[in-house]
Amino acid sequence: MLKNNYLIDWLSFTIQTDINGVGKSAVQEFLKKMGLDKLPFLEKETGRHGYNRSMTIQNYINIYYNELKFSEFDEDNADKLDRIVKMGVHFEFSGQGCRILEQEKNWLEWFKILDNMNVRYSRLDIALDDFQGLLDFDVLEEKIKKGEVISLSRTRNIDSSLDFKKAEKLDNNGHSKGKTIYFGNRQSLMMIRFYDKKREQEEKKISCHYDFWQRYEIVLKREKATDFINKLKEGVDFAELYLKVLAGLIRFVDRGADKNKARWKTSEFWNTFIKNSEGVKLKSKNLDPSLDKTIKWIDESVMTSLQLLAEVAKLGDLDLLEILKNSKTREKSERQKSMLNEFDLLNEDQKQEIFNKIKDLAV
Repeated sequence: MLKNNYLIDWLSFTIQTDINGVGKSAVQEFLKKMGLDKLPFLEKETGRHGYNRSMTIQNYINIYYNELKFSEFDEDNADKLDRIVKMGVHFEFSGQGCRILEQEKNWLEWFKILDNMNVRYSRLDIALDDFQGLLDFDVLEEKIKKGEVISLSRTRNIDSSLDFKKAEKLDNNGHSKGKTIYFGNRQSLMMIRFYDKKREQEEKKISCHYDFWQRYEIVLKREKATDFINKLKEGVDFAELYLKVLAGLIRFVDRGADKNKARWKTSEFWNTFIKNSEGVKLKSKNLDPSLDKTIKWIDESVMTSLQLLAEVAKLGDLDLLEILKNSKTREKSERQKSMLNEFDLLNEDQKQEIFNKIKDLAV
């Protein structure tokens, strides 16, 4: 019987740089440090994600960077130059790209190399390739329709009853191209995607010699990806950690008499699949206390001042909003710049939490 396989199916990260770390020469230096400088990259004068250049190997490996003419920048647009430099160099390895990496070194060796290159991880896809039929999609679908699945994550986007989505495309003859089951969405820090890999390969006209092939994928972003990698480096077994992460996200249950669904018994098929693993929670970035302090300061000081200014403007028949829009831009303090950078690093849920707090100030 063909053995099931745990794997990394996507890896993307950004190498942080300074003024010397932009342009093709910097990319070549990074590739040399990674031992990938001999690979046949195709250079392009276009990019993505805000970068203006790229290098690729059949889209298996994509590298995005900026090529700059420093003569075009002066004191008036120094901030723009600073932002471009801070973008660094972005690397993306698709499934095939990850297989290329595995031919060179094992993953722990790769992560050790990347640790020394000032890397910030943006996405890691971990997966289980099932060749034996561990899960029946029809059973999962029925369970979900009955509400017999529980989200165990604090991430609101992973909610089985609300965000579950089943995609089943049909060919010209009305035959199924295979099902895909999602928990979460592409904007969340974690998303689960179960799909028929055999059908996907056949749809792409790629020869598939397996009788059965389903893939159970977990997409981890930013701090979630970083924490998973850190746990691997600490010596946790990949397969064991994968199952613990999945067990910490969703749980299929058998309906019981208790009104509290959390006390329903875990379905036997799910316990078997996750090998009775205890769920683990991957770390999230904590909210910077200074942001909370700033919101409090806005509430206690700024709002009062704005209300006073609004009353004065009204007496003079002035439009306060127009005054604010057209007023001279003030230089931000180092503390304010730091807070903006911290805000940019927050995940979408944390940003929304701050937006909601600011909205509450108007109540």
